[in-house]
Amino acid sequence: MGRRLRTSIPVTGDMLKPQLHDPEEVLPKLKERQRKQKKQHDRSAKELPPLRDGEILQGRNGAWRVSKKSEQSVKDGVSQAEEIITDDDLPETAAESTSVADNASR
Repeated sequence: MGRRLRTSIPVTGDMLKPQLHDPEEVLPKLKERQRKQKKQHDRSAKELPPLRDGEILQGRNGAWRVSKKSEQSVKDGVSQAEEIITDDDLPETAAESTSVADNASR
């Protein structure tokens, strides 16, 4: 078992010292696990159809956010940013401003 149990039984000092792992041993094992996972994933993955000129894409710019949208247009096989809407650019709706005012008065 990898975890030590909480117990009142005395333990030796060696068990309390942290165990350091050699990166030269860990990295090849990590790469092998990643290679196996990729191989398993690729078994059922399908090729996407090629993008056409002018096709609209949605993606992210940095971290995913609910109110952040990024639309890109594909032109000659190269994607170009068309418009990015951030939280500051979104108009505040009447419902949101009413609920904020209601919560502030409580």
